[in-house]
Amino acid sequence: MDDKYFDSLAEVVKTFLKFSKNCLREGIISQEIYMDITANKKQFIRETLNQ
Repeated sequence: MDDKYFDSLAEVVKTFLKFSKNCLREGIISQEIYMDITANKKQFIRETLNQ
């Protein structure tokens, strides 16, 4: 994967994590869902890079 795509992917993941944290603060998602999201970020990146 080209560096530009990796950088873009990293930015998307960071933005999604910020969004998820805001959703948690607002009570839109539960702590359990937030923990699943943060725990699975590395797996998501690995799977995306392998495609």
